[in-house]
Amino acid sequence: MMKGMLGTVLLCLAGWLAPAGMNAQGCCTAGTSALGGSERGLLAVDAISVGVTYHLNRLDQGYNGTQRIDDPLQRTATVEMLGIEMEYGLAEGVALLMQLGTFSKSRVITVRASSSDLPERIEFKGHGIGDLFTLVKYQLQAPTIPSPAEIALGAGAKLPIGRYRQEVHGTRLSLDLQSGTGATDLLAWAYGGYSFLPAGMKVYGWILYRYPGTNFEGYRYGDETLATLGVAKGVTDFFEVGLAGRVRTAERDFSSGRLLQSTGGVQFSFFPSASYLTSNSLFRVFGQIPVSQNMYGIQLGLSYLLGIEVSYRFDLTSQ
Repeated sequence: MMKGMLGTVLLCLAGWLAPAGMNAQGCCTAGTSALGGSERGLLAVDAISVGVTYHLNRLDQGYNGTQRIDDPLQRTATVEMLGIEMEYGLAEGVALLMQLGTFSKSRVITVRASSSDLPERIEFKGHGIGDLFTLVKYQLQAPTIPSPAEIALGAGAKLPIGRYRQEVHGTRLSLDLQSGTGATDLLAWAYGGYSFLPAGMKVYGWILYRYPGTNFEGYRYGDETLATLGVAKGVTDFFEVGLAGRVRTAERDFSSGRLLQSTGGVQFSFFPSASYLTSNSLFRVFGQIPVSQNMYGIQLGLSYLLGIEVSYRFDLTSQ
């Protein structure tokens, strides 16, 4: 019984000290899901792309601002996401993208039991289906052989279908362990790309902005912006390598009439990738390597991300 009481107390303490922004430091942020279709332009009309993505995020580095520190609770965290994505070309220059993922999140803290001086590691877990990500893309300029440039804009919403009130032993899990947020967020997106056809190289960039709503308990995640600039190079007819730089900014979260101190931050990362492509399929492995992180308050920073993406595209007009 004492161990159960200790676990409940520690769960409350971990929730109080937990970085709400930790959830946002992995691929599966408070406002976004798998980013696959958000990183590319539009599908052709009546074309459908279906994909599956797996992400593994590891967080075990304590930060206070830009300074690496020893985390007070020696926390480590893991976030796994298995997502499914579908994009459909609704009309000429218009496409609908939808993404949904299931999450498995865990955090381990190290404490000293009152009965001894030996450290004890206690793990807290949360899992479930996340929120639904929807985005309507509109193509301003389609790439052609004379002008291989593409420009697109988009808008959408993140819909709160995921659970955000999960409990363990009658105690609410902290927000970074919940699979959903309980709030509807608005999304704005822009994409641009230019292909150098003789060289088999493409330069691209995209930006995704999330304006979060407030859930029924009065919690609001901070505004989030993801901006990426990258280059992809075809090595053979079927093999491509890529490297991108990404900046993520997140404002502090808001709850109970005040901004929360240990939330939000700025992060810059490199994204290397390697892809095997055919005319209608894609297999991609990728990673995220943080270069610099500036956390607002004491938080865990991302150590690394590993991911796999598999997608298949088919044309309804040829069926």
